[in-house]
Amino acid sequence: MVNDPTTPGAALQDIATHYPNLWQEIAAHPHAYPELRAWLNAQQVSTEALTEPLPAVPDAPEAQTPAAMPQPAWPNFDQPAPRSNAISKPMLALIIVLAVALVVAIGVFAFLLLGKPAPSGSGSSASQSSTSSTPATTAPTTVITVTETQTVAPPDPEAVAYQNLVNQANADLPQVQAHLQDLWTNLLATKTAGVLADGTLWDYQSIWDLFAVYKMSYPSAVLVQGSAYTSTNLGPEWFLIASGVQFGTADSALAWCAGFGYSDDQCFAFRFTDAPGTNSKHQG
Repeated sequence: MVNDPTTPGAALQDIATHYPNLWQEIAAHPHAYPELRAWLNAQQVSTEALTEPLPAVPDAPEAQTPAAMPQPAWPNFDQPAPRSNAISKPMLALIIVLAVALVVAIGVFAFLLLGKPAPSGSGSSASQSSTSSTPATTAPTTVITVTETQTVAPPDPEAVAYQNLVNQANADLPQVQAHLQDLWTNLLATKTAGVLADGTLWDYQSIWDLFAVYKMSYPSAVLVQGSAYTSTNLGPEWFLIASGVQFGTADSALAWCAGFGYSDDQCFAFRFTDAPGTNSKHQG
Protein backbone atom coordinates (compact mmCIF):
# COMPACT_ATOMS: atom_id res chain seq x y z
CA MET A 1 0.00 0.00 0.00
CA VAL A 2 2.97 2.36 0.61
CA ASN A 3 3.97 2.06 -3.05
CA ASP A 4 0.41 2.75 -4.19
CA PRO A 5 0.18 6.47 -5.05
CA THR A 6 -3.57 6.41 -4.30
CA THR A 7 -3.18 5.31 -0.66
CA PRO A 8 -4.83 8.04 1.49
CA GLY A 9 -3.00 9.86 4.27
CA ALA A 10 -5.01 8.18 7.04
CA ALA A 11 -3.86 4.76 5.84
CA LEU A 12 -0.26 6.00 5.70
CA GLN A 13 -0.60 7.18 9.31
CA ASP A 14 -1.81 3.74 10.38
CA ILE A 15 1.08 2.03 8.55
CA ALA A 16 3.64 4.39 10.12
CA THR A 17 2.38 3.51 13.59
CA HIS A 18 2.90 -0.21 13.10
CA TYR A 19 5.81 -0.42 10.65
CA PRO A 20 8.74 1.91 11.54
CA ASN A 21 10.84 0.30 8.80
CA LEU A 22 8.59 1.94 6.21
CA TRP A 23 8.92 5.50 7.51
CA GLN A 24 11.14 6.63 4.66
CA GLU A 25 8.73 5.29 2.01
CA ILE A 26 5.81 6.87 3.87
CA ALA A 27 7.55 10.24 4.03
CA ALA A 28 8.14 10.05 0.26
CA HIS A 29 4.49 9.21 -0.52
CA PRO A 30 2.59 11.99 -2.36
CA HIS A 31 -0.31 11.76 0.16
CA ALA A 32 1.88 12.10 3.22
CA TYR A 33 0.56 15.33 4.77
CA PRO A 34 2.91 17.85 6.41
CA GLU A 35 1.98 16.90 9.97
CA LEU A 36 2.78 13.25 9.22
CA ARG A 37 6.14 14.19 7.70
CA ALA A 38 6.92 16.40 10.67
CA TRP A 39 6.18 13.55 13.00
CA LEU A 40 8.41 11.26 10.96
CA ASN A 41 11.19 13.85 11.13
CA ALA A 42 10.70 13.96 14.86
CA GLN A 43 11.37 10.25 14.84
CA GLN A 44 14.77 11.00 13.22
CA VAL A 45 13.78 9.85 9.75
CA SER A 46 16.38 10.98 7.29
CA THR A 47 15.12 13.99 5.39
CA GLU A 48 17.27 13.11 2.41
CA ALA A 49 14.85 10.30 1.51
CA LEU A 50 11.92 12.64 1.19
CA THR A 51 10.77 13.57 -2.27
CA GLU A 52 10.02 17.16 -1.32
CA PRO A 53 11.29 19.43 1.42
CA LEU A 54 9.52 19.33 4.75
CA PRO A 55 8.63 22.35 6.83
CA ALA A 56 11.06 23.10 9.65
CA VAL A 57 10.08 21.70 12.97
CA PRO A 58 11.77 22.21 16.39
CA ASP A 59 14.24 19.57 17.43
CA ALA A 60 12.67 17.00 19.66
CA PRO A 61 14.55 15.15 22.37
CA GLU A 62 15.50 11.65 21.52
CA ALA A 63 12.98 9.23 22.85
CA GLN A 64 12.96 5.52 23.07
CA THR A 65 9.32 5.29 22.04
CA PRO A 66 7.57 7.24 19.24
CA ALA A 67 5.61 10.29 20.26
CA ALA A 68 1.87 10.33 19.83
CA MET A 69 0.84 10.30 16.19
CA PRO A 70 -0.73 13.62 15.15
CA GLN A 71 -4.10 13.52 13.49
CA PRO A 72 -4.10 14.34 9.79
CA ALA A 73 -5.03 17.88 8.88
CA TRP A 74 -5.99 16.70 5.38
CA PRO A 75 -4.56 19.58 3.38
CA ASN A 76 -6.65 20.42 0.34
CA PHE A 77 -3.82 20.65 -2.17
CA ASP A 78 -2.53 17.09 -1.99
CA GLN A 79 -5.46 15.11 -0.55
CA PRO A 80 -8.20 13.49 -2.69
CA ALA A 81 -11.37 15.47 -2.94
CA PRO A 82 -13.80 14.65 -0.13
CA ARG A 83 -16.42 12.08 -1.03
CA SER A 84 -19.67 13.72 -2.00
CA ASN A 85 -22.63 12.98 0.21
CA ALA A 86 -25.00 13.25 -2.75
CA ILE A 87 -26.76 9.98 -3.64
CA SER A 88 -26.28 8.84 -7.21
CA LYS A 89 -29.32 8.54 -9.45
CA PRO A 90 -29.17 4.72 -9.72
CA MET A 91 -28.94 4.47 -5.93
CA LEU A 92 -31.84 6.92 -5.53
CA ALA A 93 -33.97 4.90 -7.98
CA LEU A 94 -33.15 1.69 -6.08
CA ILE A 95 -34.14 3.32 -2.78
CA ILE A 96 -37.46 4.49 -4.28
CA VAL A 97 -38.21 1.01 -5.66
CA LEU A 98 -37.44 -0.61 -2.31
CA ALA A 99 -39.64 1.94 -0.52
CA VAL A 100 -42.57 1.30 -2.87
CA ALA A 101 -42.14 -2.46 -2.49
CA LEU A 102 -42.12 -2.06 1.29
CA VAL A 103 -45.33 0.00 1.22
CA VAL A 104 -47.04 -2.58 -1.02
CA ALA A 105 -45.92 -5.43 1.24
CA ILE A 106 -47.27 -3.61 4.29
CA GLY A 107 -50.58 -2.99 2.50
CA VAL A 108 -50.94 -6.64 1.49
CA PHE A 109 -50.09 -7.80 4.98
CA ALA A 110 -52.63 -5.41 6.50
CA PHE A 111 -55.30 -6.56 4.03
CA LEU A 112 -54.68 -10.23 4.82
CA LEU A 113 -54.63 -9.52 8.52
CA LEU A 114 -57.89 -7.53 8.50
CA GLY A 115 -59.58 -9.98 6.14
CA LYS A 116 -59.14 -12.93 8.53
CA PRO A 117 -61.94 -13.64 11.01
CA ALA A 118 -61.18 -12.69 14.57
CA PRO A 119 -60.48 -15.75 16.75
CA SER A 120 -63.42 -16.70 18.90
CA GLY A 121 -63.06 -17.35 22.59
CA SER A 122 -63.00 -20.84 24.02
CA GLY A 123 -63.89 -22.42 27.36
CA SER A 124 -65.09 -20.39 30.32
CA SER A 125 -63.49 -17.15 29.10
CA ALA A 126 -65.70 -17.21 25.99
CA SER A 127 -68.84 -17.78 28.09
CA GLN A 128 -67.95 -14.96 30.48
CA SER A 129 -67.31 -12.45 27.74
CA SER A 130 -70.12 -9.96 27.41
CA THR A 131 -69.45 -9.46 23.73
CA SER A 132 -68.70 -12.13 21.17
CA SER A 133 -66.13 -11.86 18.45
CA THR A 134 -67.55 -11.88 14.97
CA PRO A 135 -65.53 -12.52 11.85
CA ALA A 136 -64.82 -9.53 9.72
CA THR A 137 -66.93 -9.60 6.62
CA THR A 138 -66.39 -7.93 3.34
CA ALA A 139 -69.07 -5.97 1.57
CA PRO A 140 -71.01 -8.12 -0.92
CA THR A 141 -70.07 -7.59 -4.51
CA THR A 142 -72.90 -6.40 -6.68
CA VAL A 143 -72.67 -7.54 -10.27
CA ILE A 144 -74.64 -5.36 -12.65
CA THR A 145 -75.38 -7.02 -15.95
CA VAL A 146 -76.20 -4.63 -18.73
CA THR A 147 -78.16 -6.20 -21.53
CA GLU A 148 -78.91 -4.53 -24.77
CA THR A 149 -82.62 -4.01 -25.25
CA GLN A 150 -83.87 -4.58 -28.74
CA THR A 151 -87.26 -3.44 -29.86
CA VAL A 152 -89.07 -6.28 -31.57
CA ALA A 153 -91.94 -5.31 -33.81
CA PRO A 154 -95.19 -7.12 -33.04
CA PRO A 155 -96.04 -9.92 -35.49
CA ASP A 156 -98.25 -9.04 -38.43
CA PRO A 157 -101.76 -10.43 -37.71
CA GLU A 158 -102.27 -11.22 -41.38
CA ALA A 159 -99.01 -13.15 -41.58
CA VAL A 160 -100.00 -15.10 -38.48
CA ALA A 161 -103.46 -15.85 -39.89
CA TYR A 162 -102.01 -16.97 -43.25
CA GLN A 163 -99.60 -19.31 -41.49
CA ASN A 164 -102.48 -20.75 -39.46
CA LEU A 165 -104.39 -21.48 -42.68
CA VAL A 166 -101.34 -23.15 -44.26
CA ASN A 167 -100.71 -25.27 -41.16
CA GLN A 168 -104.36 -26.38 -41.03
CA ALA A 169 -104.41 -27.24 -44.75
CA ASN A 170 -101.24 -29.31 -44.35
CA ALA A 171 -102.79 -31.13 -41.39
CA ASP A 172 -106.06 -31.86 -43.29
CA LEU A 173 -104.42 -32.96 -46.55
CA PRO A 174 -103.85 -36.61 -45.51
CA GLN A 175 -107.55 -36.91 -44.62
CA VAL A 176 -108.57 -35.45 -47.99
CA GLN A 177 -106.24 -37.80 -49.84
CA ALA A 178 -107.51 -40.82 -47.94
CA HIS A 179 -111.28 -40.19 -47.91
CA LEU A 180 -112.25 -37.48 -50.42
CA GLN A 181 -109.81 -37.56 -53.34
CA ASP A 182 -111.60 -38.30 -56.66
CA LEU A 183 -114.94 -38.47 -54.77
CA TRP A 184 -117.78 -35.97 -54.44
CA THR A 185 -118.16 -33.68 -51.43
CA ASN A 186 -119.61 -30.26 -50.62
CA LEU A 187 -117.58 -27.10 -51.30
CA LEU A 188 -118.72 -24.45 -48.82
CA ALA A 189 -116.33 -21.56 -49.49
CA THR A 190 -113.47 -20.48 -51.78
CA LYS A 191 -111.64 -17.43 -50.37
CA THR A 192 -108.46 -15.37 -50.59
CA ALA A 193 -107.35 -12.06 -49.10
CA GLY A 194 -108.36 -8.82 -50.83
CA VAL A 195 -111.52 -10.17 -52.50
CA LEU A 196 -114.87 -8.47 -51.94
CA ALA A 197 -117.62 -11.08 -51.69
CA ASP A 198 -120.97 -11.30 -49.87
CA GLY A 199 -120.47 -7.70 -48.75
CA THR A 200 -117.18 -8.52 -47.00
CA LEU A 201 -113.62 -7.57 -47.91
CA TRP A 202 -111.91 -10.81 -47.00
CA ASP A 203 -108.51 -11.13 -45.41
CA TYR A 204 -106.69 -14.17 -44.04
CA GLN A 205 -107.89 -13.55 -40.51
CA SER A 206 -111.57 -13.47 -41.59
CA ILE A 207 -111.03 -16.64 -43.67
CA TRP A 208 -109.52 -18.33 -40.61
CA ASP A 209 -112.52 -17.23 -38.54
CA LEU A 210 -114.94 -18.57 -41.20
CA PHE A 211 -113.25 -21.97 -41.16
CA ALA A 212 -113.57 -22.07 -37.37
CA VAL A 213 -117.35 -21.49 -37.69
CA TYR A 214 -117.75 -24.30 -40.22
CA LYS A 215 -115.58 -26.62 -38.12
CA MET A 216 -117.90 -26.10 -35.17
CA SER A 217 -120.97 -26.85 -37.31
CA TYR A 218 -119.43 -29.75 -39.22
CA PRO A 219 -116.62 -31.54 -37.37
CA SER A 220 -115.67 -33.35 -40.58
CA ALA A 221 -114.97 -30.02 -42.38
CA VAL A 222 -111.52 -29.74 -43.99
CA LEU A 223 -109.36 -26.88 -45.31
CA VAL A 224 -107.57 -27.33 -48.64
CA GLN A 225 -104.96 -24.96 -50.10
CA GLY A 226 -105.70 -23.94 -53.69
CA SER A 227 -102.46 -25.33 -55.10
CA ALA A 228 -103.04 -28.85 -53.67
CA TYR A 229 -105.11 -30.09 -56.67
CA THR A 230 -105.25 -29.09 -60.32
CA SER A 231 -109.06 -29.29 -60.28
CA THR A 232 -109.17 -26.06 -58.29
CA ASN A 233 -107.20 -24.00 -60.87
CA LEU A 234 -106.07 -21.77 -57.99
CA GLY A 235 -102.80 -20.69 -56.43
CA PRO A 236 -101.48 -21.18 -52.87
CA GLU A 237 -102.99 -17.87 -51.72
CA TRP A 238 -106.49 -19.38 -52.07
CA PHE A 239 -108.15 -21.65 -49.50
CA LEU A 240 -111.16 -23.96 -49.96
CA ILE A 241 -113.49 -25.13 -47.17
CA ALA A 242 -115.31 -28.44 -47.74
CA SER A 243 -117.82 -30.29 -45.58
CA GLY A 244 -115.66 -33.43 -45.58
CA VAL A 245 -118.72 -35.59 -46.17
CA GLN A 246 -118.20 -38.26 -48.88
CA PHE A 247 -120.81 -38.79 -51.65
CA GLY A 248 -121.04 -41.29 -54.50
CA THR A 249 -122.62 -38.81 -56.94
CA ALA A 250 -122.74 -35.08 -57.49
CA ASP A 251 -126.51 -35.07 -57.06
CA SER A 252 -126.22 -36.59 -53.60
CA ALA A 253 -123.83 -33.80 -52.65
CA LEU A 254 -126.23 -31.16 -54.01
CA ALA A 255 -129.10 -32.73 -52.04
CA TRP A 256 -127.01 -32.27 -48.86
CA CYS A 257 -126.59 -28.55 -49.67
CA ALA A 258 -130.31 -28.07 -50.27
CA GLY A 259 -131.18 -29.99 -47.12
CA PHE A 260 -129.23 -27.47 -45.01
CA GLY A 261 -130.79 -24.52 -46.84
CA TYR A 262 -127.66 -23.38 -48.68
CA SER A 263 -128.00 -21.51 -51.98
CA ASP A 264 -125.96 -22.43 -55.05
CA ASP A 265 -123.47 -19.66 -54.21
CA GLN A 266 -122.99 -21.08 -50.71
CA CYS A 267 -122.71 -24.81 -51.43
CA PHE A 268 -122.19 -27.02 -54.49
CA ALA A 269 -120.80 -30.46 -55.42
CA PHE A 270 -117.03 -30.71 -55.95
CA ARG A 271 -114.26 -33.28 -56.42
CA PHE A 272 -110.62 -32.86 -55.30
CA THR A 273 -108.69 -34.56 -58.08
CA ASP A 274 -105.89 -34.18 -60.56
CA ALA A 275 -107.84 -36.18 -63.22
CA PRO A 276 -109.31 -34.31 -66.19
CA GLY A 277 -113.04 -34.00 -66.60
CA THR A 278 -115.95 -32.34 -64.86
CA ASN A 279 -115.15 -31.86 -61.20
CA SER A 280 -117.94 -29.57 -59.99
CA LYS A 281 -121.74 -29.36 -60.27
CA HIS A 282 -124.10 -26.58 -59.17
CA GLN A 283 -127.75 -26.68 -58.12
CA GLY A 284 -130.44 -26.10 -60.81
